Amino acid sequence: MPAEPLPRDPAAIERFIIARLADLRKRDPASIDAGRPFNELGIDSLDAVTLTGELEDRLGGSIDPAELFDHPTPRDLAAFLAGRVAAGAPHA
Repeated sequence: MPAEPLPRDPAAIERFIIARLADLRKRDPASIDAGRPFNELGIDSLDAVTLTGELEDRLGGSIDPAELFDHPTPRDLAAFLAGRVAAGAPHA
């Protein structure tokens, strides 16, 4: 069964990212600051691959885990992904 698609707005994508980071790091979502860099949130390369895979399933297309370094906070990544989807840009 395919994953339920995410709404294409930055806030919805950011909420999904925060929820998944909370699950991955076993933390309360309220404790995760969306403006804090992924590396400060304890996200490692395995977490990056897991998160981008789940985002691919929800948004469609391909997302390189390196995007977490190019867009280093949950807020930055959500804005980038929402903009890419809204623009109809081809996925990397």
